Order: sequence, then structure tokens, then C-alpha cells
Amino acid sequence: MSQHSYDVVIIGSGTAGQSAYNQVVKHTSNVLVVNAGPWDTTCARVGCMPSKLLIEAAKYAQASQHASEFGIHNQTRIDAKAVMQRVQHLRDYFTGHAQAVVDQWPAEHKRQGKAHFIDATTFKVGEDTISTKASIIATGSIPRVDPQWQQALKHKLLTSDTIFNLPALPKSIIVVGSGAIGIELAQALARLGVEVTLMGKGNDIGGLSNPDLRKLATALLTRELNYIDNSSIEQVYLEADQVVLHYHRSLPGQHNQHSGQVKAEYLLAAIGRESNINTLGLDNIDTKYQGIKGAIQHPLTMQLDDLPIFIAGDVSTTQALQHEAANAGRVAGINAAHYPEIQPFEPYTGLSIVFSQPQMATAGQSHQALTRANTPFACAEVSYRTQGRATIQDKNEGAIQLYGCPQSHKLLGAELLVHEAEHLAHLLAWSIQQGLTIEQLLAMPFYHPVLEEGLRTALVRLRAQLPELAP
Repeated sequence: MSQHSYDVVIIGSGTAGQSAYNQVVKHTSNVLVVNAGPWDTTCARVGCMPSKLLIEAAKYAQASQHASEFGIHNQTRIDAKAVMQRVQHLRDYFTGHAQAVVDQWPAEHKRQGKAHFIDATTFKVGEDTISTKASIIATGSIPRVDPQWQQALKHKLLTSDTIFNLPALPKSIIVVGSGAIGIELAQALARLGVEVTLMGKGNDIGGLSNPDLRKLATALLTRELNYIDNSSIEQVYLEADQVVLHYHRSLPGQHNQHSGQVKAEYLLAAIGRESNINTLGLDNIDTKYQGIKGAIQHPLTMQLDDLPIFIAGDVSTTQALQHEAANAGRVAGINAAHYPEIQPFEPYTGLSIVFSQPQMATAGQSHQALTRANTPFACAEVSYRTQGRATIQDKNEGAIQLYGCPQSHKLLGAELLVHEAEHLAHLLAWSIQQGLTIEQLLAMPFYHPVLEEGLRTALVRLRAQLPELAP
């Protein structure tokens, strides 16, 4: 047993922890990173990168299967083992790069083990006592799993942490959850020849909040796979090594429920993630922290109440995206290094993307957020059914909506359901963060023929709905 003292202790070495470390070491070398698991990132190991690798394989399969539209005829054969081997090979490549960053840190800055708070400035790590002037919690999250499903299905229950370890693509799968992870993996697997059933609770789909876009997204998705929305799961069990799922389905405005069952080789639980914050003993500091769920820090400083503790990354439920986790780690690192002198930082404009086809994205404020806040806004919609470049690419489907402020003419937000929405959403998020008006955006160049021309059409329609600005 020994005692150690540091200026800053960072708990967790993922995206947020690494970002925080990069800031802290600019101001002090008396820093320690305590980490209980692998020294890489969720994004590289089980998140962004392996999922996009699977999606990329699905894109090639889809293109090959539909090449006849362009007069190109071939036979497509999907090698279920080779697909997963490439996913795993490049997953390990990206994970190795994340690990290499940490490997460059001085050995005295790293400690393997679990940190447990004794009070606001003191931890236990193993048998050692560690004190610090300030600390950063960046311990990440884990997939949410129903304990009864886990007990009933055992190895047949998959999460985003385990699916990429399969030796080959499954023959069939039930995906529970129609958020970003569920939709991305369900569609990708279906395009790779897997028989997929996607279960959704309510009519939520991919983070879209506008009812018209949700309806359109549902129609497009059900062309490719068995999508059962507005469903509640009653029971799951194994039968002859197959997953059996019983469900009820009720449609809005109807009193009768439809009951049914589906069977598959595996069940993938994509029902969200849970913060690891409850493993740290914060209730030893104050009992009000017992059972906390994650989002408890100040959103502009990352500080926990008035304590010398800062929280960053997807350990907070508000920072589940990689770019947000990295930025939160940066803010937490700066403020922890300068504690008690802390400063607020403006957050990024909201930006979320679902890598489906067509892609779904939100930039700035969503339709739902504006409506719930009773914010006055004008809405313009453009269908991409006849959009020129999308038609050339045989990707002419979906629509975009733009939301503008009647008083200032500033762009407030957008929801998109179109091919390559990831790029359009970035342009819109950057514009919103800069506070640009509709008129300023229309003064920008739009090349021809490009997908961005659809944005120009939407901006013209939005401008026509706005009153003239006072001179």
C-alpha cells in the first residue's frame, strides 16, 4: 500500500480521456491516467469503425446486385467469412492506431486498474491511495442489455460489442432497436444476404423527428427488410438453437393489438448504451450521486457541480458521438489543468448522422426540438425524387427539410433523408454554427450537377416563406 499525489487524474483512456490528456500535459507533467480496460477507443474497437467497415461491404454488394440498371451484368457471390475477416482485420488496424497513441505516453502517466472515489479529491486504485487537485471521469459506456434476454439467449444474444467478433455473417438475425446502430447494422446485414427482422419501439427511426420524414424512412427501409415498428417484446427464448421472439404490435389510433413471433439464428440488442459512471463510488462524495445516469455535468465547463471533478465523453449520455466526446475531453482537460480557474466553452452545433441508405442526418435543431421549445420557425421541404445528380446515381429518393427563423432569417436546423446526407449535414451544421442567414447561404456558389443543388432549392423555398427583414 502506498500514497501518491497528482495535479490531475484522468479515469479512462478512450477518445475523451486521450483528448483530455493531450490538454493536461500542456500544463503539467504530474498527471495520471487510470484505466480498467483496453487502452484504445470504443470507436475503433466496437463502434464507428467496424460498423462502417460492414456498411462499406454492404455498399459493394448492393452496387453489384443493381449494376444491371447501368447495363452492367454480373453474378454476385457474398463470402460470409471473408466479409467478417476484412471487418476484423481493419478493426484491429484502427484499434492498433488508437493503442499506439497511448503507447507513446510515459509509463509513469499510466496505471492499470479501477478507480474508486473516497472523497472528491481521493481515490483508491487497488491497494494504493491517490490524491489529486482535479480529476476527469471519462470511463465510457456499455451496451444496454435486458438481463432476462441475456439469461435466456446466452451466446445467441449479441450487442455492438460482440457482433463484429462473429467468424462469419449469420444466416438470420433479429435486430431490436431502430436507432442509429440498429438501422445501420440491420440494413447492412440485409444487403449482405442475411435474413433480417428489425424491431422498433414506437415509430422512432434513425433519430428523425419530423413525422413526414419518419414515414418516408419507414417506407424506404421496409423495401429491404422485415421492419416491425410500434412493437413491444413479450418473450424471448431458445428453441432448437434458434432465437424465438414473441411480440405485440399496436398502431397509433387503433385499439387492437397484433401478436406475432419471429425466429432467427441470433438477436442483436441495439437498445442504447449505459454510462459506466456508477462504478466509481461517487456516492461516497454525496449520496445524491447514487444511481445517477450520466448527464450531470455543466454542459459548457464539464464540471460536476462545484467539485474539482469533470466529466467527458459517452460516460455522459449527452456526448455519445466521437467528435463530441473528443471536444468534451478537450474542455475538461483545459479546465482540470487550470482548476479552480475554469471557463465555459461554446458547444458544437448539433450534428448526427445515420449511415443507412439513404442516409439520415440532423444538423442544428431538429423539428421536434423547435416544436417542443415553441420556437417560431418556417419549414421548407424538397424531395430528391427528381433531383438531377441523385437521378444520375440511381439514388433519387428521400427528402430534406430546412428550418429558418422568421425574425433573423438565420438557419436553425435541418433534417435529411437522402443519399450522401453526411456531407450536406456538415455544410449545414457549419453554416448554423457560423450564424449564417438564408440570404448569405444563397449567395454561395452551387456547382452543377451536384447533390447540393437540392439544398439551394430548399433555401429558395425557405426564403419565400420568410417576411422581409426590417431595414
